[in-house]
Parts: sequence; C-alpha cells; structure tokens
Amino acid sequence: MITMLIGLLYLASCGVKEPCEQNNTGEICVQNYSGRNVEVYINNVRALTLADNTENCVVKPIGNYSVRFISFTDENTITVNVEQCKATTVSVSF
Repeated sequence: MITMLIGLLYLASCGVKEPCEQNNTGEICVQNYSGRNVEVYINNVRALTLADNTENCVVKPIGNYSVRFISFTDENTITVNVEQCKATTVSVSF
C-alpha cells in the first residue's frame, strides 16, 4: 500500500510544469553599458527604456525577434532567438 502511494506521488510530481513550459515562453534580457540612455524596440514595438549600467528582461513566446536599440541618432538592430524557458541576453551596441 505504501509503495503504491509513493508511486502515485512520484507520477503526480512529474506532471508539474513551469509556467514557461505551459506558455512556451522565454526571455529577452537587454544589458545597457553603452554610457547613454537607450530605447529598446522588439519587433518595432517599444519595449523598454534603459538607463546606462542597467539591464531588464521581457518575457516573449518562443521564436525569432528583431531587437532595435536607439539612442539619439544612433541605432542598431539584431535578431534574437527566444527558446523555451531560457533567457537570451543581448548587450546594447552601436
């Protein structure tokens, strides 16, 4: 009887999923050490404003995203692949 109860508890614990597994999401984390404030756009939608020496993350569904950094007249765009339950870190660069 005890063995059966332990087996049932083990099987029940295997079925628990993290929210990122249930929602098929990951994170895009942006680090800004550029010496200036930066606007960050993800797929042409403003996502964050980052001060110098800061970082921030955004949860996104898995897939490819265009991440654009803008500061005054400078800008740069990179492509980021978001994987399930992983954080993809990018640094601001011009």
